[in-house]
Amino acid sequence: MAIMKSGLHHFLEEFTGTAAELIAAGLVLGSQLPGTAGMPKKSATFYDGQLVRKGTRKPQDEHFLRVRNLGNQLFSVARGLGTDRREQRQAKVDAIFELERAEQEAAEAMNLVPASADSYQERCICELRRHLEFFRETRLGNNEFGAKRRGGFKFDEDCLERFDDAVADLLAVLRNGNVCFNRLEHSAVVVGIKTKVARADAPLQELLAGAIASVAIRVAEEGQCR
Repeated sequence: MAIMKSGLHHFLEEFTGTAAELIAAGLVLGSQLPGTAGMPKKSATFYDGQLVRKGTRKPQDEHFLRVRNLGNQLFSVARGLGTDRREQRQAKVDAIFELERAEQEAAEAMNLVPASADSYQERCICELRRHLEFFRETRLGNNEFGAKRRGGFKFDEDCLERFDDAVADLLAVLRNGNVCFNRLEHSAVVVGIKTKVARADAPLQELLAGAIASVAIRVAEEGQCR
């Protein structure tokens, strides 16, 4: 049998298999299979063991059961979960979401951490050039985007040329400057980012370990019964 994951909002446990497999696993009765006497042909929904008429809505809790005929001798059985199982599953969904969010934030943060002196230097130069170009176009020149900020004022062409020369000199200072590197500070930043991911991953790993332990205990108990 292939167990399919439930949706985020529909707390159902769904199993797919042949009629014999599903009946042997205790998931459904032979009399509840669609197509049998008194049952709908394609899909049948039960609540507390009673067939639910089409169009009637019932809560998808531990009393809910839905059986579908998938064709090719395969059936799908969906069972609702009790409060405890719902809370466990929601906790897992929340943990996975938190881990994914932390991993995304970590990836974005790592992109901001320069990988080398050259990349750090180039980023500084590009950021400064971008900011100064934006300032020049919107506050000093004729760019329409900054018209309201200038209020009809602007610097003359001679001033703009000298401003451009000063910008080129300033960028040259960064281009020709020596870059210092503090390895401990760099490592602290990287470790801090990875620590946030590890903290988000811990609750998920704890939930998974608990689930594995529960399965192991159940298998051991079944072995003793045999």
